[in-house]
Amino acid sequence: MFGECSLVREWGRIGRAGTVRIETYSSRGLADMALISKWVQKRKRGYL
Repeated sequence: MFGECSLVREWGRIGRAGTVRIETYSSRGLADMALISKWVQKRKRGYL
């Protein structure tokens, strides 16, 4: 909305209400880079 992109992350226990974090970026490219960065961090910790 209004020319910005948001990265929405949610985590928590299965079957329960999770925690939600919304990060707003000025461009789609920055949001994509943040998504890839978070994905790499998760892979290093053993998540699939």
